[in-house]
Amino acid sequence: MKRVLLFCLLIPGLALAQNFVGTTGSLAGQGSLQFASQRPPAFLGSILTRDAGPGQADPMVLRGLRDLVAEVEAGPAGYNAVVLSAVIKPPKRPTEMTLRDVFAWIDATPGQNHAIGRYQFIPTTLDYLVRRTKTPLSARFSPALQDRFADILLHQAGAGEVSFGRISNDLFLDQLAQVWAALPMRDGRSAYHGVGRNKALMSRAEYRARVAAILG
Repeated sequence: MKRVLLFCLLIPGLALAQNFVGTTGSLAGQGSLQFASQRPPAFLGSILTRDAGPGQADPMVLRGLRDLVAEVEAGPAGYNAVVLSAVIKPPKRPTEMTLRDVFAWIDATPGQNHAIGRYQFIPTTLDYLVRRTKTPLSARFSPALQDRFADILLHQAGAGEVSFGRISNDLFLDQLAQVWAALPMRDGRSAYHGVGRNKALMSRAEYRARVAAILG
């Protein structure tokens, strides 16, 4: 089956995610909402295609940033989070699925939200990451793979640049908030405020303080 690509966004919102055990589970955490439009805002595309420059952030910095994103994205469901608004859920826990399984679920359930995993990857963001890393579709959607994909997005948002002082903390905060909409822009609102039910889930002051603590 030809894969149907939706759009290249990670859009956290207010829908709850589920942590699955077989085909049932308990409510957990935050999930993601998709845009009604098939076209992402231009500035997100610029984040994914920008030259982030040389230098990688310290692994502990990346871990702290991942934890912050996951807190507002997946909550306790973590790596097995699936957006609750998806009417037809995956047949297995996400971490038990291969990438091929994940895309097969997406193809088989058009017209619904498909945010999945600890960082609530949307279909074409996941496709972008798989293609960029040349990861085989036989690879399991494991915690390690989810972390690896998240680190790529963090680097594209400027995690390495801010670590080496090449961009300001506030610019990094904005660029990160353009990838994950539960994080606030400088005006305190989500970059996607007014799109669906998206809104920032923490204040800019808290966001700034927590990222500053992570960066050291």
